Amino acid sequence: MTLRSGAGGGVQTIPVPNNASANVSASGWATGLTQKDQYEWFSNCYQMRCDDDYAWGGCHLHGPYDPDATPESIVHDFLVFCTLAKRANTVPQGWDWKAYLKSAPNYIVFAFEKSDAINRWGSENYFNGEMGGRSLRFTGTKIYNSAVDKDENSMEHDKVEEEANSSEVKLQEQLGGIDAWATLRRDISNGKRFSS
Repeated sequence: MTLRSGAGGGVQTIPVPNNASANVSASGWATGLTQKDQYEWFSNCYQMRCDDDYAWGGCHLHGPYDPDATPESIVHDFLVFCTLAKRANTVPQGWDWKAYLKSAPNYIVFAFEKSDAINRWGSENYFNGEMGGRSLRFTGTKIYNSAVDKDENSMEHDKVEEEANSSEVKLQEQLGGIDAWATLRRDISNGKRFSS
């Protein structure tokens, strides 16, 4: 399957396999990265999925791509991402959610596209992930359990959205605690995007 779009002023084709490889470690992307780089890469994974949902997913605007985004809406959307990531076993063993959430405001409020991924990480190719390497797009597909060209969310995504809407605090407690998420919200509010 391929995606074609005129987004960004030109026609691009992105190969998107129907299924992510089942025998590739979902957290293998972290191998060889320092903790700081793991935190940045994981944030970039969220950002790039937001970009892909805009460019390839029917202009679905969420997270930093929502023109009406607030610190609260970004935190909510990001909580869904993090919950899905944990449940999909895409974070490495021993992941420190409190420490990670301190670094996340430096990234998750800004746009991030494939050219940014190539500039920062040297490449971005879905098939690298399938072959056991590192791909933001591949990991995002594992996390959301859906490819970017799907018009519907996965059942897992809908379930977590419902949980986040009804009991956000319960999810936060499982991912670093309420205080860590309150700090994230505050840091986003005081950061470059919203403080001016």
